[in-house]
Amino acid sequence: MGLLTKGSPLTWDETMPYVDYIKKHGIAQFITLYHRLKGRQGDQLKWGDEIEYTVIKYDHEKKKVRVSLRAEELLNRLQAEEQVNALVGTENRFLWRPEFAAYMVEGTPGVPYGGLMACFNIVESNMIRRRAEIVRLLKKDESVLSISFPALGTFDFTVPESKVSPEDENGAGRSIFFPDEAIFGGHPRFKNLVKNIRGRRGEKVAINVPVFKDKNTASPFIDKSPVPDADAQRNAKPDHIYMDHMGFGMGCCCLQVTFQAVNVEEARWLYDQLTPVTPILLALSAATPIFKSYLADVDSRWDIISASVDDRTAEERGLIPLNKSKFVLEKSRYDSTDCYIYPCSVGYNDIPLEYEESIYQQLRDGDIDKPLAKHIAHMFIRDPLQVYRERLEQDDTKSTEHFETIQSSNWMNMRFKPPPPDASEIGWRVEFRPTEVQLTDFENAAYCCFVVLLTRVIVSFRLTFLLPISKVTENMKRAQKRDAVLREKFFFRRGLANCDTAPDTKKTANCKTPDDNNVVEMSIQEIINGDGHEFPGLVPLIRQFLDSADVDVDTRCTISQYLNFIQKRASGEIQTLAHWMRDFVHSHPAYNQDSHVNDEIVYDLVKSMDDISRGVRHCEKLLGCFRSKTDQLIPLAVRRAEESLIIGKALRKASEASKTQGSTYPSEIVLLSAHMDSWDVGQGAIDDGGGMAVAWHALNVIKHLAERDRRFRPKRTLRAVFWTAEEQGYFGSKIYYNNGSTKGAEKFFFVSESDQGAFRPSNWNSVLRFQGNEFQMKKLDEIVKIINNYGIPLSVLESTDQGDIGFWAKEGVPSVSYEPDKGANYYFYFHHTEADYMTIFNDGDLEYTTAIFAALAHIIELGVFFEHFVEEQRTLRRRGFDAMEMIRPKIFQEL
Repeated sequence: MGLLTKGSPLTWDETMPYVDYIKKHGIAQFITLYHRLKGRQGDQLKWGDEIEYTVIKYDHEKKKVRVSLRAEELLNRLQAEEQVNALVGTENRFLWRPEFAAYMVEGTPGVPYGGLMACFNIVESNMIRRRAEIVRLLKKDESVLSISFPALGTFDFTVPESKVSPEDENGAGRSIFFPDEAIFGGHPRFKNLVKNIRGRRGEKVAINVPVFKDKNTASPFIDKSPVPDADAQRNAKPDHIYMDHMGFGMGCCCLQVTFQAVNVEEARWLYDQLTPVTPILLALSAATPIFKSYLADVDSRWDIISASVDDRTAEERGLIPLNKSKFVLEKSRYDSTDCYIYPCSVGYNDIPLEYEESIYQQLRDGDIDKPLAKHIAHMFIRDPLQVYRERLEQDDTKSTEHFETIQSSNWMNMRFKPPPPDASEIGWRVEFRPTEVQLTDFENAAYCCFVVLLTRVIVSFRLTFLLPISKVTENMKRAQKRDAVLREKFFFRRGLANCDTAPDTKKTANCKTPDDNNVVEMSIQEIINGDGHEFPGLVPLIRQFLDSADVDVDTRCTISQYLNFIQKRASGEIQTLAHWMRDFVHSHPAYNQDSHVNDEIVYDLVKSMDDISRGVRHCEKLLGCFRSKTDQLIPLAVRRAEESLIIGKALRKASEASKTQGSTYPSEIVLLSAHMDSWDVGQGAIDDGGGMAVAWHALNVIKHLAERDRRFRPKRTLRAVFWTAEEQGYFGSKIYYNNGSTKGAEKFFFVSESDQGAFRPSNWNSVLRFQGNEFQMKKLDEIVKIINNYGIPLSVLESTDQGDIGFWAKEGVPSVSYEPDKGANYYFYFHHTEADYMTIFNDGDLEYTTAIFAALAHIIELGVFFEHFVEEQRTLRRRGFDAMEMIRPKIFQEL
């Protein structure tokens, strides 16, 4: 749900004096983070889902079902197991986190899914086992469902029973329907957020949902208050279901997908390209047609959540003239996005953006480009709602907490997520937020895989789905209507178009001016399956992408089942959960056609949904006849085959990445090398896949450093070469040496290799084994002292046996071989065993080792091994720092 911080939360009155201070420093934090990490490149696709679950308890005798307020107890047990696993070094398969309500828990995969196609086959299996993890902790007559509970706010809807207290001035919500006990009590964030939204707004939130008018529904329908309440008398609308608490929105369950982009440009581009797709998925996943035990005339929870956190004052809502407030704001802080953020998309931003000029100017003065500056400034028209007394004073160069307190409480259909400042393994991400959570793990997996596969289609084919942002806003409204998947039309591009300024094209010109003729109204069926004319359909595009990819049989089968399911739901052959729930209510003998879903109907409805979710009963109307081949693990043979394919594709691009041409002495070579010894079992990670990764990445670090500042363009050519057949007699390096590497115009200036595992140095037994003359040894000592200054224990020892690079060492070329302290202890436990996978490396191992080799290569290529080298020691240290800073290991973020 957002940032969870330990501390003493401030009330709204206590927060108000700090609002401008928090905004100013939040912007400063973003500017610092953006410039530190905007050059981050080459992150692989990692992604994960978030599923929220509702814990329920049956009273079979009275035929009543309630929500069970045991989330905190369950989370304590689940998180205790996480901590034990972390202590003993066991990987957590799932992670559990608190959510808004005392009956909700959020579950995610323990580690992100990767970029292998076979990962799509383990998603559903992870969800199945995740659900089983919490089910085993339940008591008799309890169950857990991934649904939004249809009877929230009704009398006696919680167990243990809790009472509303609207007259309690110290209460969080003061609701006449939703008791404070139903808010999660294990963290102060949640109740304080409810109180501060009410405090800033000046009254309770007012949620009015149009009621479904059935044959016997009263006209006008009046939702009577259980107790006298001035807010209800003032705000409740006729023919609407009235609710007055944040819990009616944030107490509903959702499904979200977050994925990592290659770099910041791709993240911004995907944010824009997926934004027009968000209403389509909202309609396609519709699952919430009942609120407070009444049938609504909408199928989604989206506007309900929007109203439940609407902290706008009466002035900001345009109800009275502006006086204390600065803007009239058209939307709640939970709503659809108002602008695209990739530079070429700005022509489609046709909604005027409100923002404070001083904040926008602070961003522009901080060298943030206009589209991103407007997006951030527009978010910062919202005030911080959650501030902790102990966290007011922060170092803006190390923390982003003030930024995140506003960013994380702008709940839009898409979210652009910068990397955390203290987690070097996490890159630029995008969060896809509109999808309604589904009843079964099969459905949830299908929607998640569909969205992630669509990102691969967009990236691979450089497609653009852009349409005016006002049309996206209109589509979001249509997507919530009853049976929108069948009845509504949505604005969408009529035909395929390519983006000429996609991130990988390196172009910066604006996209073509929007053409109204390219945007037409289409049904969900036409958007998903194609219109038979100009638009081929999103699923056929995914199938076309899959045809060009190498996918194992089981994974392709599972993906096909998911895509077939999506297609049939789009066509109406399979019902949405919302449609199925309506049919269930209408056909129930206790339903009086008056829109009211009484306790007996709710009991039977939830029990039927429970049976379906547990697999006790199969519902063909809801699920069709699909069965996936999901598996807990990626088969070893498939993993090897796909990893080999990925490596092969990478090597085909290596001619550009494995060499950085020198600007002054291009014929003088600084060589970083490693070798491949995976000729029997395992991956060869320790010998020497880790070394290969380090050599390659070190070159990329220097390359990106030079792009950022021309002063760091290498004078000499930097080259990475990977040897084969090392254990059979250095055959690969020998052939390279004999077949021209030392002949002709090239001269080798320095050579290096890593051959004992690319582990991070943890003590002074980590050494660089050096072969060269006395002067060069002395200079290498000076370089290593720069590295030592950053807390990296590393020594230099003289050597006469340099393995693969020994051919050059014997010719007098200075050479270095890296041996970490951990290598001697671990090496032969893993060497040539089935366990020799990249997972033997811990977070930070490859980053730290890359830092060492990037610094070595960069400083040495400047000419430090020449006795007439005259560059000042101060500049030497500065460049050593920059070369190492580029890869962002955690230690340097603390400097």
